[in-house]
Amino acid sequence: MNALRESRQLVQELEAEIDTRAAAVKRLQAEEEQNRQLAALRKEEARAVRNLVDSVITSAHIDLQRQMAEERDEVAKTLGGLQAEIVALQKKGRRDQVLFFVFGAILSIPIGLTINWVTA
Repeated sequence: MNALRESRQLVQELEAEIDTRAAAVKRLQAEEEQNRQLAALRKEEARAVRNLVDSVITSAHIDLQRQMAEERDEVAKTLGGLQAEIVALQKKGRRDQVLFFVFGAILSIPIGLTINWVTA
């Protein structure tokens, strides 16, 4: 009978150990499922962040292209104005040179005649 009691007690201890391990397995399975759900959420969060970053980069790229186009147009307009001023200054310079030559020729003749009359 002593052996039977020991067997019964041993069986009860084994059943308790099995129940403890079964509870641990269930807890681990629940944690595994929770971790899977968290991993899925993390993937979705990562995808959402990636999409947000992509949209911000695209928006910034479009804004920079627009700004560069505006600046290019502004520079082209300013350059056109400067080129027009250069052409006008070149024409004025040529006119001034012609006038200087003509006035020099006109004034040199009377001066030359006056010098010849005074020295003669």
